[in-house]
Amino acid sequence: MLYVSDNLNVDHRAYVTEGNPRRALQVGMVALDDYFKPGERVDLLKLDVQGYELHALEGAKRILNENREIKLLLEFWPYGLKQAGANWAGLIEMLEGCAMNIMFVRPDGLMPFNAHNIRTDANWYVNLFASRSAGEAATTR
Repeated sequence: MLYVSDNLNVDHRAYVTEGNPRRALQVGMVALDDYFKPGERVDLLKLDVQGYELHALEGAKRILNENREIKLLLEFWPYGLKQAGANWAGLIEMLEGCAMNIMFVRPDGLMPFNAHNIRTDANWYVNLFASRSAGEAATTR
């Protein structure tokens, strides 16, 4: 189901929203591992799925393993992750388990990820950039 926002055209969600009833539409959903053929090259994944990023990456484990030089650009919204039934630490653990270096995307450039900078209020989010150093091996769990 897709839970549609009547207020903001970029805030539709794949999970029930707490305290904010929404119109639900039945839509098709496909894992990225099923969308991309085995061996197909993927250079970049850009994810902004309103807190559903960990779920999306769970469906992309093969892609992450097969594409050694893949880069990820994703929205990091701890509050949304919790609403979607995940937690922000689980997302970070998954990326680290794939031997990804994680950076905050800031207006002045990339800054190393630091868990001490994380906030969990509804209005706080940042973008993350994740990539492997040359020669790093992925081991997705």
